[in-house]
Amino acid sequence: MVPRHGRRSATVHLRLLRCLMPSVLVWHMLGVASRTAFLPSAGSIASSAARARTGRTRRSAQAGDRNMALTSREQARMLDEMLVPPELLYEERDDGMILRERYPGARNFMSGLFAIVVPFASLGFLIVGVSSFFGEPIVDWNPVTSQYLWFLRPMDSINWVPQGIFMTFYGFFGFFLLGPPMWYSQWTNLDQGVCEFNKYDRMMYIVKNGELIRELSFDDIDVVKLDWATALFGGDREVKIMTKQNVEVRFQGPLGDPLDKRVLERRAARLSNFLDKDLVVDDQ
Repeated sequence: MVPRHGRRSATVHLRLLRCLMPSVLVWHMLGVASRTAFLPSAGSIASSAARARTGRTRRSAQAGDRNMALTSREQARMLDEMLVPPELLYEERDDGMILRERYPGARNFMSGLFAIVVPFASLGFLIVGVSSFFGEPIVDWNPVTSQYLWFLRPMDSINWVPQGIFMTFYGFFGFFLLGPPMWYSQWTNLDQGVCEFNKYDRMMYIVKNGELIRELSFDDIDVVKLDWATALFGGDREVKIMTKQNVEVRFQGPLGDPLDKRVLERRAARLSNFLDKDLVVDDQ
């Protein structure tokens, strides 16, 4: 048999549980609802992943397009430089106000080589020819030349007439007549200069060997003319200036091998645009 105070305590506990039960259920339901609201669903996770993949794919495609565009422009630039080398075009200042055509002068490797080989080879011809006249090698007249120029002793088969005469003539002509001008051109770098088109004072200047050869105002220039002779020999292939008095001004420097037509066209078009003058093409 349960004591009376025990039954009263159990009754109090049951009433307390009945009062707290609704509050506990409500609290539990609110917690579940809040977790459900803040946790993303499987569908939303999948759609977010799909959007992320799409964005990465789009960015990769755009980057690939930009790289392809850059590659295409780079290839076009390289091809243009192969067809029209920059060193064959006019020299232009960064501000675009001055255009120059350089004249390198006579001093280069090949002309320097000829300036050494031709005179000294002619001297050898002259020594052999004179030796045939005297009937003995003149290099033996001096012990130094006899030791170091032994190869200039003439052979027994070389007589004064006719071999000695021809060798003496060619030796004298090559050493005394060709040699000094060749040495002078190499020493002074003959014909070095520049042709300058200047927008600051609207003048054209041609300077060679440190001297002003010609000056011409832009206002006196009528047209820029491109002459292109289709014949293999004869005719001109260069860019010129025609004045309003119908005077032809040639300023193109020596550029080595004959230039390709596209190079001359690029040069003529650039000069015409720089001077703001018409371009005339003469295909002969």
